[in-house]
Amino acid sequence: MPWTLGLVEAMGAVELIDRLNLETKNRIILILLDSNFEIALKEFIVHRSDLFPFPKYNDAKIAEIFSKRHLVLNEIKSRVDIPKELIEKAKHYYGLRNKFIHERATVDVTDRDIKNYRAVVAKTLNILFDLNFPKSA
Repeated sequence: MPWTLGLVEAMGAVELIDRLNLETKNRIILILLDSNFEIALKEFIVHRSDLFPFPKYNDAKIAEIFSKRHLVLNEIKSRVDIPKELIEKAKHYYGLRNKFIHERATVDVTDRDIKNYRAVVAKTLNILFDLNFPKSA
């Protein structure tokens, strides 16, 4: 599945950034993890035509459901068994990401947040694409 290469490389980039001595690395990693999560959902919908057949899932339909993440998650959850705990954690970190992108407030992102969200994204990639990642320290 060549479309999964970017998903794998993004997880590798998370590992590399985590090793850097940057004061705001957790914010950067959170944005990257959340982007990777959303891109994974899109790639799954686009490339699983057995579950999301064209023309029902044409470009207009994909744009419509991706205008709101809960619509995307509903589409995926109706066809794939993703544990509720993973979905709830992904929603939490999506909200955290949105706080420092779209709101005035500055949000602290802890090492624990990163460890948790990295695990959520890795498990989701495993469920959707059978990709495996080493557990982080």
